[in-house]
Formats: sequence, C-alpha cells, structure tokens
Amino acid sequence: MFFPIFGLAIGLITPVVRRYRRTAAKMLLALGAVILVGFALTNLINQDPRVGLGAIAANRRFGLLIAGGELPVLAMVLLSLKWLDKLYWFGWGIHAALTVWLVVVIIWLEFFWHW
Repeated sequence: MFFPIFGLAIGLITPVVRRYRRTAAKMLLALGAVILVGFALTNLINQDPRVGLGAIAANRRFGLLIAGGELPVLAMVLLSLKWLDKLYWFGWGIHAALTVWLVVVIIWLEFFWHW
C-alpha cells in the first residue's frame, strides 16, 4: 500500500523540481503515473475471490478509474518531452485532481464510513 502513496507524492512535488530541472520533473511525473498504473493493473489482475463479488466489482471499477486517469497523464508527459511543454501542466493538473479525489475518498472511508 506504500507504492501508490509514493506515486501520488512524487507526482505532486514535480513543480518544485521543475524550477531547477525541467526534464527531471517530467520524468518524475511519468514515474508517478507508471507507479499508479502498475498498482491499478496489479489490483485488476490479482483479485481475491474470498472478498465477495461486490468487493471484486468495486475493486475493478476503482482500478479502471485509476488506470484511466493516469494513462493520459503518462501520455501527456511523454509527449511534452519533445513537443508541447503545456502538456506537462495538463498532465500534472489531471494527476493533482486525481490525488485530491483519492485523498478525499481515503479520508471518507477512514473516518466517516461506519460498518
């Protein structure tokens, strides 16, 4: 569970790195996107049947949402390495919005979800 948090964190700090090294910031954002896509795909592939069909369906939707949100980020960052530099900021904005959404979901589940 540590790797997605690491991927989210390094994606958010890339504007600070960008001030000094633009290519390094783009590669860090790409690394964060790869970490999150890898996490989503491993969750999609490795489902535990003991959790139940409802949990499997929810985990599948969650994994598809994360992968679908981070694949465009990865594509935009890779395209911004050679061509449009503005694509980096669009990708970072998508990554930041997804990060905020994930933090809200985690806080909601941790503190307000009562069994």
